[in-house]
Amino acid sequence: MASILRLENINYSYIDGGYERVILEDLSFEFEEGKFYTVLGPSGSGKTTLLSIISGLDTAKSGEIYFKGKNVVRELGLHKYRRNAISIVFQSYNLISYLTAVENVLLAMSETDNKLPKDRKNVAYNLLRRFGIVKTKADRIVTQLSGGEQQRVAIARALASNVDLIFADEPTGNLDTATEKEIIAIFNELSHEFGKTIIVVTHSDTVSAMSDERVLLRGGKLHTIATVADKGF
Repeated sequence: MASILRLENINYSYIDGGYERVILEDLSFEFEEGKFYTVLGPSGSGKTTLLSIISGLDTAKSGEIYFKGKNVVRELGLHKYRRNAISIVFQSYNLISYLTAVENVLLAMSETDNKLPKDRKNVAYNLLRRFGIVKTKADRIVTQLSGGEQQRVAIARALASNVDLIFADEPTGNLDTATEKEIIAIFNELSHEFGKTIIVVTHSDTVSAMSDERVLLRGGKLHTIATVADKGF
């Protein structure tokens, strides 16, 4: 598979009590198209920091990020990268609480320059239906939906803007085990059927066991691991 996201010598640190705490140190890694990755590691290892940096929400002290071979800062620009290349799924869903499910999806469609179908509302309903949100629920204010349903809406919203990279930070942390497995099955579908690259930060062995590739963040670097038993922490 072709590389879609390449990290080169990423460094990140901050001052804590007068001392420099190194979180990421000369981190280099390549993510491939159409694969579902999980990033594992103990609390404080820098998983969320890494996700913030590769999504353009935070800036590394040094190092380069390339999307499809182009430098994210110097060639693409962070604004266009965030607008047209990535979507983020949060543990807390981050939906607009006073909008319906379909309105949340339509809003995401209005905030990208990517080519989208003309009949956007119909596409939004179809996306939601594919992920188990029928029209009667799609027309409800999102706070009237269950946690699992809201996360499905968030995933549909992430897919609606036709991006290639979908990042998720502990997306199943608030869900029961059965719903967790359903959400992860959706991520597998997005990578294998839609060709999206999915990168999920998680503490869950259930989530990591269902991904294509498990990556451990340890000592400021990413290491590919063969099995959950090889996590080493």
